[in-house]
Parts: sequence; structure tokens; C-alpha cells
Amino acid sequence: MSKKKFPQPSLTVDLVLFRWYRSKVEILLIKRKQAPFKDCWALPGGFVAKGETAEEAAYRELQEETSLVASSLVPLTLFDEPGRDPRGWTISMAYWSIVKSKNNVKAGTDAKEAQWFSIKKLPALSFDHGKIIDYTLNTIKQYATPALTLLNGVEDLSTSKLKLILRYMQERANNESKN
Repeated sequence: MSKKKFPQPSLTVDLVLFRWYRSKVEILLIKRKQAPFKDCWALPGGFVAKGETAEEAAYRELQEETSLVASSLVPLTLFDEPGRDPRGWTISMAYWSIVKSKNNVKAGTDAKEAQWFSIKKLPALSFDHGKIIDYTLNTIKQYATPALTLLNGVEDLSTSKLKLILRYMQERANNESKN
């Protein structure tokens, strides 16, 4: 029996990291050092190496590109639109997390810069990273609804209450990713 060869995509990871800093939500981006999209802003991420899981690659890429070590990364979804990467057929597993506000970042490997941006003032992004961020924010909104209901009518959200909401969202996402 002959074996039919099927084309195989490359597997990548993209990371959407948030923090609460100076009364605003920020997202972590890197400036790419190499083509494609050299000198453009992107989410941290990269290719999954042979022999590692997507989750292992996500932690590795985050540390390599930003010097940040996340305590947990929550699987989000796959992004597989044809043409999303000019280098060829890639499928990306996206992860998200909320990190401590005092985490400083430092660019490394193929990142020229690593910087936090207000989610209300994001620069132009490479690849389909704008779509990934939008999807992440919409997913978080779904998780936030029960938390907001718990606060029942609170009009002024203090930092501590917002942190509580964000913690709840992360716990719920962690629980759902295990099911």
C-alpha cells in the first residue's frame, strides 16, 4: 500500500499578555528584528520546535523574546486562516494570561524591543495579530460577565475589584481549558 503525502503546516504560538498598570490595562508587544514584518510590532511568539509541545514553545518564546516568565498561560484557540503568514502555511495556537504589573520586560533573540501598550492605543500590528487580540478581548468579556454580576451594581470599580474580576476570569479560563 502506498502512503499518500499530505502537505504539513508549521505550528506557531502567539501570546496575548495583559497587565493592570497605572489604572489601565496594557498588552505586551515586541518589535520584530527579522523579516517578515521587520521593525513592526507583533505579539510575542514563534515556531514550535520539533519535540516540544505548543505550551512548552509558548513559555520558551515568551522568555526568549521578552525575558518574562509567566506563571500560567491559558490556551485560547487556533488561528489557521490561509495566508496569515507570508513565509508559508502556518497554524498558530494562541495563549493569554494576566501578569503582575511590576513585570519589566527586556527584548531578546529575534525581538528588537519589548514594550507594554495601552489596549486603547495599540500600534499597527503584523500578521493577523490584531484579530488575535480582538478575539482574546471578546473571550475575556464572556468570562467577565459572571464576575460583573457578582459585583451587582457596583458603579465604581476600584483597582482591587478589577483585579478580582481579572483573577476570576483567569481561573474560569484555566478550568475550562482542562475540560
